[in-house]
Amino acid sequence: MGQPREPLHVSHSPTRWHAHTHVSQRLYWNLDEASGLDVLVGAAFRGLTSIMNGKAWVRSMRAFRIVTAVLLFDFVKDGPKTFEDIDLYLETAREHPTGRLWVDCLVRPTLIAHQFERAERESDFLLQHHCYQQMLPYFFAAAHWQYARYITWHVMEMKTMLPDDAKTDLLAGAHVCLHKPGTWNAVSADQFGEQTYIKNGKLPGGLKGLTLSADQVAIWVESYPVCAHVHLPWSPCMQVMKTSWRRSTRRRERRGACSTQMTALVFAMS
Repeated sequence: MGQPREPLHVSHSPTRWHAHTHVSQRLYWNLDEASGLDVLVGAAFRGLTSIMNGKAWVRSMRAFRIVTAVLLFDFVKDGPKTFEDIDLYLETAREHPTGRLWVDCLVRPTLIAHQFERAERESDFLLQHHCYQQMLPYFFAAAHWQYARYITWHVMEMKTMLPDDAKTDLLAGAHVCLHKPGTWNAVSADQFGEQTYIKNGKLPGGLKGLTLSADQVAIWVESYPVCAHVHLPWSPCMQVMKTSWRRSTRRRERRGACSTQMTALVFAMS
């Protein structure tokens, strides 16, 4: 595996799992309230609530993909279509209010979600970046302000602030992880953690039920070679972040104490 490099640049990156889920969750619920989407999905799937709110993520994507395929069946049955043909067809459908509702709240989010999945599986950083840009209007429309704010930050940083060596690494696929060499098998970093030490910690014989000590949990997590490989070069950065957090915490405590004292003084003077 080699010696870990010192981190030369730290950038904010949204987690794929949450971005993927939140881009659809609120919009599908809004569509469901007036469209009958729940009837269509319920005809083929059980567990409708978990599908519609995005909790059963895999089943959600499969259900919405099937509905989208049915909606576009008459358009695609004659053969393959180009992206330009699809865009023209969807824009024509949006001329009617009902068509605009279905295109904006189901068809386009579903297509974006699957493009995003393809970008991850193929380690395609440029396509992932494009998908984040396409997701932004939906985060604002769904009132997910934190995702809208920080993904805007991420998109702008990726465009203007990355050093050349970081760009080279990202274009080579450094934004995803592989359990083993191959094609179409890359996963995001947050999913990689879910599928390794987090999964093992919840299984019988794992860490679950043994301890709640943060120090012991950290030692157990770092016993995995890949976790130790990532942790070592980040240790100096984490110490700086902890120091900054302690200082900000003390400032908040002092402000809270001053506010309480001023309230007591005003009350006494009145």
